[in-house]
Amino acid sequence: MQKYRNGCGENAPGRRIRPGAGQPTRADGPAALPHMGLRNSMSRPYLGIPMTSTEAGTIVEYPSGLDAARRFVPWLVAVALFMENLDATIVNTAVPAMAEGLKVAPLSLKAVLTSYTLSLAVFIPISGWCADRFGTRRVFTAAIWLFLIGSLGCGLAPTVHLLVASRVLQGFGGAMMTPVGRIALVRTFPRSEMLRTMNYVVIPALLGPLLGPVTGGLIVHVTTWRMIF
Repeated sequence: MQKYRNGCGENAPGRRIRPGAGQPTRADGPAALPHMGLRNSMSRPYLGIPMTSTEAGTIVEYPSGLDAARRFVPWLVAVALFMENLDATIVNTAVPAMAEGLKVAPLSLKAVLTSYTLSLAVFIPISGWCADRFGTRRVFTAAIWLFLIGSLGCGLAPTVHLLVASRVLQGFGGAMMTPVGRIALVRTFPRSEMLRTMNYVVIPALLGPLLGPVTGGLIVHVTTWRMIF
């Protein structure tokens, strides 16, 4: 019997062992399946965020500092997009007051209305390239600063030409904020949370053009038109 075991058993010379024989199976539990890819931890390639995997799916574990940043990013992007869309229509009801303050004809302010929209249309296509070339965070921060500087220039502009130039700069900053802010959300949140996150961003962006004319009229009625910007 011993000779039979040595000659025909599992340790017999020349015996071809079936691949996977002696390896743990799925019935032994996830902890016994390192060769099947069910690891206890892995990292996301673009953020370096630790994750845990189970058989039911992937569970993301974020550090406390990153979790606070994830709560802050959607609101920051939502406010930026709201201001960008608000400035597209807030000037419409303030044209008569602006013409009176600048001592020009109201029809000469057409460029003030269209320069912002044209600037958005021209610079939005290059925003994705800028985000990939210089970094999402850096481009989004620069876009906010450009938008603020353009808004300040619009409020302080003494002539129509400076007002149009400031509107172009404002539109350039707004064009960078729209797609780059969405790229930041895509790179920060997993796919399972993307729909809920985009709701925080899309709804304020849709309300901006609706509230623009009303807000502009109220500001002109209460104070000067320069406070619009």
